[in-house]
Amino acid sequence: MKNNKIVICITTHNRVDCARINMEIIKLNFDDAWPIIHACSNKNYKKYLEDVLIVCEEKKLQKGAFNLLKKSFEAANRLYSPEYIVHIEGDTWLMNQNIIIKYITYLKENPNKFLAASSWSFDKTYKWKKSSNVLKKIKYVLGSFSKKAGLNFHIGWKKTFSTQFFIIKNTKNINQALFKIKEPNDTDHLEKYLYQSLVKKFGNTIFIKMSEREPVHPMHRDFCNDLELFCQHNPTSILDNNSMEMVFGKKEVLKKYNHLKQGKYMKKLLNSKNLDYYNHGAKRI
Repeated sequence: MKNNKIVICITTHNRVDCARINMEIIKLNFDDAWPIIHACSNKNYKKYLEDVLIVCEEKKLQKGAFNLLKKSFEAANRLYSPEYIVHIEGDTWLMNQNIIIKYITYLKENPNKFLAASSWSFDKTYKWKKSSNVLKKIKYVLGSFSKKAGLNFHIGWKKTFSTQFFIIKNTKNINQALFKIKEPNDTDHLEKYLYQSLVKKFGNTIFIKMSEREPVHPMHRDFCNDLELFCQHNPTSILDNNSMEMVFGKKEVLKKYNHLKQGKYMKKLLNSKNLDYYNHGAKRI
């Protein structure tokens, strides 16, 4: 990938401890030294390992996420003019650089594809199974058969893409289209809003789907082993009240990847007994 100009854009609001470790994973362990642009709306955050820090105003969830995304992309184009931009949210750790290289290679080999991402989809059978509604019970049965048949009747929100982690081929047309998208309303979902905006301009054939994570909800929302992608909000293992099973957190991810070179914030998470400090003020679930 040394012949391709690649920039990583990280966006963060209040999960700054996750973001610092995210940068340690990338800067201390990735073979290729790609620059990081970090757009952050936390007023207490100070520059760490990122090459460029963009300080952003705090806004409501959807507008805030869109603003961070836009400001980071603007800086990437202004400072680096990259061929590819990798966007990853601060609390979303990608442990293997080869995943990025694989999907950039797909984009490079397919001239009509411009964006690689999973959808923000969900398996509706989980809700149908718990419902007391007769119609939904019937849908649950039908959905169970559709899974076995390889159909997607049971999948909702297919026409979306996950803004947690995606890669774009940074052509002039795509670049201009992204910057012309208007700010979403508070009721919009960014995953659906951006998808619809890009499809309206270019059609739905521009996407390469990260099939390893499909559907995202509920099984791959917090982690996807096939992508080596970890998005948990909890710093250590917690009990899932639905499954009554222990769900591992970010500390356990670092223990699993104990071959990584550790930065000071990795060490702090691994060695601290009291984790109240971690992403202070952010929701854990």
